[in-house]
Amino acid sequence: MSNSTEPKTPTVESNDSERNYNVEEDDNSDVDHFSRAHKSILRTPGILDATVEQIHPDIMAKSHQSNFVIFPPKLEDCSVIDLGCGVGRDVFILSKLVGEKGRVIGIDSEKDQLDFARQHIRYHTNKFELKKPNVEFVHGEIDRLETIKIKENSIDVVVSNSVINHRRNKKAIIEGVCNLLKVGGEFYFSDVYVNRPIPEEYQELLSGEYISGALQWEDLILYATEAGFTQPRLITAKPIKIANEDIQQVIGNKRNLD
Repeated sequence: MSNSTEPKTPTVESNDSERNYNVEEDDNSDVDHFSRAHKSILRTPGILDATVEQIHPDIMAKSHQSNFVIFPPKLEDCSVIDLGCGVGRDVFILSKLVGEKGRVIGIDSEKDQLDFARQHIRYHTNKFELKKPNVEFVHGEIDRLETIKIKENSIDVVVSNSVINHRRNKKAIIEGVCNLLKVGGEFYFSDVYVNRPIPEEYQELLSGEYISGALQWEDLILYATEAGFTQPRLITAKPIKIANEDIQQVIGNKRNLD
Protein backbone atom coordinates (compact mmCIF):
# COMPACT_ATOMS: atom_id res chain seq x y z
CA MET A 1 0.00 0.00 0.00
CA SER A 2 1.14 3.50 -0.72
CA ASN A 3 2.74 5.52 2.03
CA SER A 4 1.02 8.66 0.81
CA THR A 5 -0.38 11.06 3.38
CA GLU A 6 -3.66 11.57 1.57
CA PRO A 7 -6.08 9.06 0.05
CA LYS A 8 -5.90 8.08 -3.58
CA THR A 9 -9.09 8.33 -5.52
CA PRO A 10 -10.16 5.48 -7.78
CA THR A 11 -11.39 6.79 -11.11
CA VAL A 12 -12.78 4.89 -14.01
CA GLU A 13 -13.89 7.61 -16.29
CA SER A 14 -13.67 11.19 -15.32
CA ASN A 15 -12.56 14.57 -16.40
CA ASP A 16 -11.31 15.38 -12.95
CA SER A 17 -7.81 16.45 -12.09
CA GLU A 18 -7.77 14.90 -8.61
CA ARG A 19 -6.98 11.32 -7.86
CA ASN A 20 -10.16 9.42 -8.57
CA TYR A 21 -11.55 5.96 -9.01
CA ASN A 22 -14.05 6.42 -11.80
CA VAL A 23 -16.09 3.61 -13.21
CA GLU A 24 -17.64 3.36 -16.65
CA GLU A 25 -19.90 0.68 -17.95
CA ASP A 26 -19.33 -1.46 -21.00
CA ASP A 27 -20.99 -0.56 -24.30
CA ASN A 28 -22.22 -4.08 -25.03
CA SER A 29 -25.99 -3.69 -24.80
CA ASP A 30 -27.10 -6.65 -26.89
CA VAL A 31 -24.59 -9.34 -26.15
CA ASP A 32 -25.62 -13.00 -26.12
CA HIS A 33 -22.11 -14.38 -26.02
CA PHE A 34 -18.71 -13.03 -24.98
CA SER A 35 -17.25 -13.35 -28.47
CA ARG A 36 -20.10 -11.31 -29.90
CA ALA A 37 -19.43 -8.59 -27.39
CA HIS A 38 -16.09 -8.00 -29.02
CA LYS A 39 -17.62 -7.65 -32.47
CA SER A 40 -19.97 -4.83 -31.55
CA ILE A 41 -19.55 -1.42 -33.16
CA LEU A 42 -16.92 0.70 -31.46
CA ARG A 43 -18.03 4.03 -30.12
CA THR A 44 -15.11 6.38 -29.72
CA PRO A 45 -15.21 9.51 -27.61
CA GLY A 46 -15.02 12.39 -30.10
CA ILE A 47 -11.76 13.65 -28.66
CA LEU A 48 -10.06 10.36 -29.62
CA ASP A 49 -11.34 10.09 -33.18
CA ALA A 50 -8.23 11.50 -34.85
CA THR A 51 -5.90 9.37 -32.72
CA VAL A 52 -7.87 6.17 -33.27
CA GLU A 53 -7.63 6.70 -37.02
CA GLN A 54 -3.83 6.55 -36.68
CA ILE A 55 -3.79 3.15 -34.97
CA HIS A 56 -2.56 0.33 -37.21
CA PRO A 57 -5.52 -1.52 -38.81
CA ASP A 58 -4.18 -4.90 -37.67
CA ILE A 59 -4.17 -3.72 -34.06
CA MET A 60 -7.74 -2.49 -34.37
CA ALA A 61 -8.85 -5.74 -36.01
CA LYS A 62 -7.18 -8.00 -33.45
CA SER A 63 -8.20 -6.03 -30.37
CA HIS A 64 -10.73 -7.75 -28.12
CA GLN A 65 -11.84 -4.47 -26.56
CA SER A 66 -15.30 -3.38 -27.63
CA ASN A 67 -15.41 0.06 -26.06
CA PHE A 68 -13.14 2.92 -25.06
CA VAL A 69 -12.32 4.20 -21.61
CA ILE A 70 -12.65 7.97 -21.50
CA PHE A 71 -9.12 8.90 -20.56
CA PRO A 72 -8.42 11.87 -18.30
CA PRO A 73 -7.49 15.16 -19.95
CA LYS A 74 -3.99 16.59 -20.00
CA LEU A 75 -2.08 13.34 -20.14
CA GLU A 76 0.93 14.93 -21.78
CA ASP A 77 4.21 13.92 -20.08
CA CYS A 78 2.39 11.45 -17.78
CA SER A 79 3.38 7.89 -16.90
CA VAL A 80 0.48 5.51 -17.56
CA ILE A 81 -0.18 1.79 -17.10
CA ASP A 82 -2.80 -0.18 -19.05
CA LEU A 83 -3.86 -3.31 -17.16
CA GLY A 84 -4.79 -6.20 -19.44
CA CYS A 85 -3.58 -4.35 -22.51
CA GLY A 86 -4.03 -7.22 -24.99
CA VAL A 87 -2.56 -6.31 -28.37
CA GLY A 88 -2.02 -2.74 -27.25
CA ARG A 89 -4.78 -0.71 -28.87
CA ASP A 90 -5.27 1.55 -25.86
CA VAL A 91 -1.53 1.61 -25.14
CA PHE A 92 -0.88 3.09 -28.57
CA ILE A 93 -3.71 5.59 -28.16
CA LEU A 94 -2.17 6.62 -24.86
CA SER A 95 1.24 6.80 -26.52
CA LYS A 96 -0.04 9.65 -28.64
CA LEU A 97 -1.72 11.37 -25.68
CA VAL A 98 1.28 11.31 -23.32
CA GLY A 99 3.68 12.54 -25.98
CA GLU A 100 7.46 12.57 -26.22
CA LYS A 101 8.18 12.89 -22.50
CA GLY A 102 5.49 10.52 -21.29
CA ARG A 103 5.57 6.74 -21.08
CA VAL A 104 3.00 3.96 -21.28
CA ILE A 105 3.37 0.44 -19.89
CA GLY A 106 1.00 -2.26 -21.11
CA ILE A 107 0.67 -5.31 -18.86
CA ASP A 108 -0.90 -8.58 -19.96
CA SER A 109 -0.66 -12.30 -19.19
CA GLU A 110 -0.89 -13.41 -22.83
CA LYS A 111 2.58 -13.52 -24.41
CA ASP A 112 1.32 -13.91 -27.97
CA GLN A 113 -0.71 -10.72 -27.71
CA LEU A 114 2.24 -8.84 -26.27
CA ASP A 115 4.48 -10.10 -29.08
CA PHE A 116 1.93 -8.89 -31.62
CA ALA A 117 1.81 -5.49 -29.93
CA ARG A 118 5.60 -5.18 -29.89
CA GLN A 119 5.69 -5.76 -33.64
CA HIS A 120 3.77 -2.50 -34.06
CA ILE A 121 5.79 -0.24 -31.77
CA ARG A 122 7.96 1.17 -34.55
CA TYR A 123 4.92 1.85 -36.74
CA HIS A 124 3.25 3.98 -34.06
CA THR A 125 6.47 5.69 -33.04
CA ASN A 126 6.84 6.88 -36.62
CA LYS A 127 3.14 7.62 -37.02
CA PHE A 128 3.11 9.87 -33.97
CA GLU A 129 6.43 11.47 -35.00
CA LEU A 130 8.15 10.51 -31.75
CA LYS A 131 11.94 10.55 -31.54
CA LYS A 132 11.94 7.22 -29.72
CA PRO A 133 9.35 4.70 -28.49
CA ASN A 134 7.47 5.73 -25.36
CA VAL A 135 5.69 2.41 -24.80
CA GLU A 136 6.68 -0.88 -23.20
CA PHE A 137 4.82 -4.18 -23.06
CA VAL A 138 5.35 -6.30 -19.96
CA HIS A 139 4.29 -9.88 -19.32
CA GLY A 140 2.64 -10.28 -15.94
CA GLU A 141 -0.48 -10.93 -13.92
CA ILE A 142 -2.55 -7.86 -13.09
CA ASP A 143 -3.50 -9.34 -9.72
CA ARG A 144 0.19 -9.72 -8.85
CA LEU A 145 1.51 -6.29 -9.71
CA GLU A 146 4.04 -6.48 -6.90
CA THR A 147 5.98 -9.05 -8.97
CA ILE A 148 6.46 -6.61 -11.84
CA LYS A 149 9.45 -4.31 -11.63
CA ILE A 150 7.66 -0.97 -11.45
CA LYS A 151 8.55 1.42 -8.65
CA GLU A 152 5.82 2.17 -6.14
CA ASN A 153 4.37 5.71 -6.15
CA SER A 154 5.77 6.30 -9.64
CA ILE A 155 2.71 6.22 -11.93
CA ASP A 156 0.35 9.10 -12.73
CA VAL A 157 -2.57 7.17 -14.23
CA VAL A 158 -3.65 3.53 -14.44
CA VAL A 159 -6.35 2.47 -16.91
CA SER A 160 -8.09 -0.82 -17.58
CA ASN A 161 -10.70 -1.67 -20.17
CA SER A 162 -13.17 -4.46 -19.41
CA VAL A 163 -10.56 -6.76 -17.87
CA ILE A 164 -10.83 -6.68 -14.09
CA ASN A 165 -14.10 -8.61 -13.94
CA HIS A 166 -12.31 -11.63 -15.47
CA ARG A 167 -9.97 -11.93 -12.47
CA ARG A 168 -10.97 -13.55 -9.21
CA ASN A 169 -8.74 -11.53 -6.88
CA LYS A 170 -10.04 -8.06 -7.65
CA LYS A 171 -9.01 -6.78 -4.25
CA ALA A 172 -5.36 -7.59 -5.03
CA ILE A 173 -5.62 -5.69 -8.31
CA ILE A 174 -6.96 -2.58 -6.64
CA GLU A 175 -4.35 -2.73 -3.88
CA GLY A 176 -1.58 -3.19 -6.42
CA VAL A 177 -2.76 -0.21 -8.44
CA CYS A 178 -2.91 1.96 -5.34
CA ASN A 179 0.68 1.07 -4.50
CA LEU A 180 1.93 2.08 -7.94
CA LEU A 181 0.10 5.41 -8.17
CA LYS A 182 1.59 8.68 -7.05
CA VAL A 183 -0.34 10.87 -4.64
CA GLY A 184 -2.83 12.63 -6.89
CA GLY A 185 -2.76 9.76 -9.39
CA GLU A 186 -5.89 8.31 -10.95
CA PHE A 187 -7.35 4.92 -11.78
CA TYR A 188 -9.74 4.94 -14.76
CA PHE A 189 -11.49 1.80 -15.90
CA SER A 190 -14.50 0.34 -17.63
CA ASP A 191 -16.04 -2.80 -16.19
CA VAL A 192 -19.22 -4.76 -15.51
CA TYR A 193 -21.15 -4.61 -12.23
CA VAL A 194 -24.19 -6.48 -10.96
CA ASN A 195 -26.98 -5.44 -8.63
CA ARG A 196 -26.88 -8.67 -6.63
CA PRO A 197 -24.44 -11.56 -6.07
CA ILE A 198 -24.14 -14.21 -8.78
CA PRO A 199 -24.86 -17.69 -7.31
CA GLU A 200 -21.97 -20.10 -7.71
CA GLU A 201 -24.07 -22.55 -9.73
CA TYR A 202 -24.63 -19.90 -12.42
CA GLN A 203 -21.02 -18.75 -12.75
CA GLU A 204 -20.12 -21.02 -15.67
CA LEU A 205 -23.34 -20.29 -17.53
CA LEU A 206 -22.89 -16.53 -17.21
CA SER A 207 -19.19 -16.57 -18.11
CA GLY A 208 -20.19 -16.25 -21.76
CA GLU A 209 -22.19 -13.14 -20.96
CA TYR A 210 -19.30 -11.17 -19.49
CA ILE A 211 -21.11 -11.19 -16.15
CA SER A 212 -19.97 -14.13 -14.02
CA GLY A 213 -16.97 -12.34 -12.52
CA ALA A 214 -18.70 -9.01 -12.00
CA LEU A 215 -18.56 -7.27 -8.63
CA GLN A 216 -21.35 -5.53 -6.85
CA TRP A 217 -20.77 -1.79 -6.63
CA GLU A 218 -20.67 -1.97 -2.82
CA ASP A 219 -17.76 -4.41 -2.98
CA LEU A 220 -15.83 -2.10 -5.27
CA ILE A 221 -16.26 0.77 -2.82
CA LEU A 222 -15.06 -1.44 0.04
CA TYR A 223 -11.98 -2.71 -1.80
CA ALA A 224 -11.04 0.77 -3.00
CA THR A 225 -11.32 2.52 0.34
CA GLU A 226 -9.51 -0.29 2.15
CA ALA A 227 -6.65 -0.02 -0.35
CA GLY A 228 -6.26 3.71 0.29
CA PHE A 229 -8.31 5.24 -2.50
CA THR A 230 -11.09 7.74 -1.95
CA GLN A 231 -14.57 6.50 -2.77
CA PRO A 232 -15.07 5.39 -6.40
CA ARG A 233 -17.12 7.66 -8.61
CA LEU A 234 -19.39 6.33 -11.30
CA ILE A 235 -19.12 8.36 -14.49
CA THR A 236 -21.41 6.53 -16.90
CA ALA A 237 -23.54 3.41 -16.63
CA LYS A 238 -26.14 1.60 -18.66
CA PRO A 239 -27.80 -1.82 -18.48
CA ILE A 240 -26.67 -4.89 -20.34
CA LYS A 241 -29.47 -6.59 -22.24
CA ILE A 242 -29.12 -10.37 -22.18
CA ALA A 243 -30.11 -11.79 -25.56
CA ASN A 244 -29.80 -15.45 -24.60
CA GLU A 245 -33.31 -16.55 -23.57
CA ASP A 246 -32.09 -19.43 -21.41
CA ILE A 247 -29.95 -17.07 -19.38
CA GLN A 248 -32.77 -14.54 -19.15
CA GLN A 249 -34.89 -17.19 -17.48
CA VAL A 250 -32.12 -18.04 -15.03
CA ILE A 251 -31.45 -14.51 -13.86
CA GLY A 252 -34.92 -13.12 -14.37
CA ASN A 253 -33.61 -10.63 -16.90
CA LYS A 254 -32.64 -8.31 -14.07
CA ARG A 255 -30.53 -5.28 -14.80
CA ASN A 256 -26.79 -5.79 -14.55
CA LEU A 257 -24.88 -2.57 -14.66
CA ASP A 258 -21.36 -1.99 -16.01
